[in-house]
Amino acid sequence: MEATPGIETGRRGRAWHAALLLLSVPLGVALAVALWRVPYAISETVAVLEDVQRQNVLSFFDLSHAYVRPVFYALLVGVWTAADSLATAVAWMKGLHVATALLVVGAFVALVRPRNALSLGAAAVAVTVLVGSPGFRDNLENLPLNQMLLVMLVALPTWALVERPRRWWHGLAFVAATALAIGLKEQGLLLGVAVVAAGLMRAPGVSRGAMVALTALVIAYLGLRILTPGTWEVFMQDVGLGFRRMPRQEALTRFGDWPYGVYLYSMTSTALRVLFAEPTDGVFGFMRQALDGEYQTWAVIEVLSSTALTIVIGWWGLRAWRERHSSEGATAWRLAVVTGLIVAGSGAFGFNFTRDRFGGLAAPFYALCAFHALRAAAERAAQGRRLLLWPAVVLLLALAGAWQVRAIGTVLYLRATAEKNQREWLIDVRLRRATFADREVYLSTIDALVEQGLRPLSGRGGRDPRWYRIFGSW
Repeated sequence: MEATPGIETGRRGRAWHAALLLLSVPLGVALAVALWRVPYAISETVAVLEDVQRQNVLSFFDLSHAYVRPVFYALLVGVWTAADSLATAVAWMKGLHVATALLVVGAFVALVRPRNALSLGAAAVAVTVLVGSPGFRDNLENLPLNQMLLVMLVALPTWALVERPRRWWHGLAFVAATALAIGLKEQGLLLGVAVVAAGLMRAPGVSRGAMVALTALVIAYLGLRILTPGTWEVFMQDVGLGFRRMPRQEALTRFGDWPYGVYLYSMTSTALRVLFAEPTDGVFGFMRQALDGEYQTWAVIEVLSSTALTIVIGWWGLRAWRERHSSEGATAWRLAVVTGLIVAGSGAFGFNFTRDRFGGLAAPFYALCAFHALRAAAERAAQGRRLLLWPAVVLLLALAGAWQVRAIGTVLYLRATAEKNQREWLIDVRLRRATFADREVYLSTIDALVEQGLRPLSGRGGRDPRWYRIFGSW
């Protein structure tokens, strides 16, 4: 149990928190530099910017579309309108994208509160868990902003309010944050579910009125989406199934009359990816590598580190349930339950195809659980028998090292993405100009973006450092 902080304890707490911030700076700088160097992809960014220029803002509130993200598009329109040229707008969007990613990491650092050397180590590892998780990594894609990163940025301070003493304005903040998250991406509905679930578990910052308002908001939105006529395709994209990615048309032919088994598989795959790093986009790549005897080291690290951490979190969650009647135990138990709900809900949103990015909102909550679980495990090891102390220390250090490797892998993934996007510009630009010759706005957007797409990549580009190549291609 944590002691009641006095002046001295408060100063020490701020010192430990400052130490965590300093430890996180190198990773944040590397992440920012790598993000800034990634050129916008021609495959999706051009179409998004074309919509921003051609369509009225109100058209983005049309609920008949498969993807409804009005606040996201309104933000892009606002940047576009304020900029004096397309090049300026693109630069601002790139800056906002980088800032959003850093603010998500910063908000996470602000939420964890190390109080001694052991918890500082657990917090530092938790930061790498956030950055190294598939849900965070896949949402670093610039489209030209990423909706899920923005939802994460809304969710983290909202969760902080959940656990703080109640104020009169908390209910308004919860409703506004949930509405904003839904407007950015419909997966933001899970934020409202999380706050209501925490309120039912007697979270100090959530009132009964806030729970009623949030429940009404979520039900009303779902009702509108269900009742609004529109075109709902059985499979939106190619489907990962078993050991391969199945083309969308083949999936429609084989499972179009009864797709619910594939839906259940896709939902489960998203949750398993968050917890165990397998399967990737619905494909059991690591298992296939293991069966072929040709697995890559990085895949082993991902699966083992996620599995080990999930086991530690499970132990901590069970401990929190046993201690849920205490103040600290109740806080931990709420976090564990809400994280489980978000993981399950993220899977539900990926029912007709699964991608790593669907686990985006679960990533910071999973990392928060990692902080508390690793801190509890380290404290338990320090208080245990000497015979078990060193094995526990070795295992925890190995787990920390594995997640550090994965965090670095995220930076290298961005370098590889930069090269991939540049290859798209080199190969596809002529074809797209010919294909969309009748769309003047599309062509003018390509002309404005082509310089950034073909600009030589500085540094080493997507090449991995020599010491890192032992892990294979990330």
